[in-house]
Amino acid sequence: MRVIYHVGMYKVVIWWFKESHTLDYNYGGPLLIGLFFSYLALFGTLAHLIQAGSLAFHGENHRLLYVGDVKKDRSLFISPDDLTAEPKKYSNFVGGFNYSFSTIFTETIFKRDKGTDRLGGTLKTFSFASLFASFVLLVAFLLPMMGVIHMYAHPVSIGLEVPPFDPKLPPVEVFDFLLKGWGLSFVKALFINFGLLILAVFVSSYTPSETYGKQMINLPRDITPGYIIEGQPVLVKHHTSRQSNSSGDGYSDVDTGFRTIVFKFEKDFPTAVYVSTYFDSREKPELGDLAYRNSQTNTPMKLMIQEDLSIKVVD
Repeated sequence: MRVIYHVGMYKVVIWWFKESHTLDYNYGGPLLIGLFFSYLALFGTLAHLIQAGSLAFHGENHRLLYVGDVKKDRSLFISPDDLTAEPKKYSNFVGGFNYSFSTIFTETIFKRDKGTDRLGGTLKTFSFASLFASFVLLVAFLLPMMGVIHMYAHPVSIGLEVPPFDPKLPPVEVFDFLLKGWGLSFVKALFINFGLLILAVFVSSYTPSETYGKQMINLPRDITPGYIIEGQPVLVKHHTSRQSNSSGDGYSDVDTGFRTIVFKFEKDFPTAVYVSTYFDSREKPELGDLAYRNSQTNTPMKLMIQEDLSIKVVD
């Protein structure tokens, strides 16, 4: 900032605090919000890129076993070396809930800092496509942040009478003038920025998807199609969809009528595991309320194992 506008960040802050009332219109508030989110996006992406890059080259792999989702996008993993330890939580693994015993105790490779007991991230996080997409986003965030900084520094530079540009030019034309120092124009920079965002989305589509690995521990004998077992309900999830209001003045969450019940299983398992069932409450209107009451009173429910090792509540 000092090189381009001949003022430092400290002087910019002091000037806006003392002199912003002299402007024909005060856009300091919206700019402050824009600056905050610009810095948050830029440095958040930069921190992720540095951490992911460091782990990709210097991290260590460790094996964990999947034991289900306790709620949407909250997966649980345990170490195969200590099945009685507290499960570690991981977000956005595969996505949604786990609806079958076939995925229980499947192996997933994580990468973490050497010498720590942190969970770290799955190998998908450290793929070339993921790292490159993060780098492209980092570059794309630079232009918006430069624009916000320019709108802050432009009136300060003029107010302190040290502008490196014609003070009669409007801020957008001055920004265009400054970009020409890098061989760009304002319009060209916008097209490049838009192209970078498209490139980031395109590269992200080639990021390897999360998948369940090989099942490393045999399931109990009762986890067989046709068998009836008992499970403790722990959560009833109401599925909603985002729809526009009939008045057309906004959006609201509308109940789809579909429900997911998460069950906890401990009998004959070396550690607690979680499997869910999905149903339409319009066909079984009382099931959701029954499962919720049983979750509050720790009352188990009877379930039948299906051919794909999913579960279904026994009527």
